[in-house]
Amino acid sequence: MSTLYLLCGKVGSGKTTYALSLEAEKKAFRITVDQWMIPLFGEHMPREVFDSRLGTCKEIAYDLAERLLAYGIDVVLDF
Repeated sequence: MSTLYLLCGKVGSGKTTYALSLEAEKKAFRITVDQWMIPLFGEHMPREVFDSRLGTCKEIAYDLAERLLAYGIDVVLDF
């Protein structure tokens, strides 16, 4: 059975560091929308635009995670 690890918390609290260790230790697929936002949309945008785009990226991440879990692959969601 596959496992979903969902990490959330304050900025700078060590989520990504922990996610990287889980990825290596558990051989899990790590998904972090932070890696998608700037390449897809650039760095500066109004807050409401950012929130909308972040929501879209999270929806894609959840769909991807669901498919990977169905294939028996552990997933780390680093939000």
